[in-house]
Amino acid sequence: MTADNHETEDVEEFHRSYLLNDEECEVEHDRFSEKKNYRNKWNRKEKRQESQYESNEDDKESENKSVEKTLIKEFSNRVCFSLEPVTECRRGFESEKTSSKKLRFTCMPRHSQNARRFMKEARDLTILDLADFPVSYVEAVKIPTACVAY
Repeated sequence: MTADNHETEDVEEFHRSYLLNDEECEVEHDRFSEKKNYRNKWNRKEKRQESQYESNEDDKESENKSVEKTLIKEFSNRVCFSLEPVTECRRGFESEKTSSKKLRFTCMPRHSQNARRFMKEARDLTILDLADFPVSYVEAVKIPTACVAY
């Protein structure tokens, strides 16, 4: 919703509607037109979801039941991320069978900028590329091999 209560899908129009235009403030209009200044979080998520479905069209049944993601382990002063993606059951499904798998984790201070950024990306169902980070520890984790609706 713009400042004058009109609905719009144009991010630039939305942004411009909240600008104060007077003699005291000078607006750099050319900067608003640069598309690099606007990132649409929703479109990125939709594209990511579409690409997931396109890449696994042959296996739609298992695609609907499980998802691969980076596993996060939170501790009081640090956050650890799995270096390899793990399979988890999607919302509305639970694991029927599990297997144990040893996973390597990398850890970083909870307050670090990287930790906050990686946590946000991992929660957005992004598989993180952490190959350049050192292994902090290895842990056996139970991973679902079959997911069923409950």
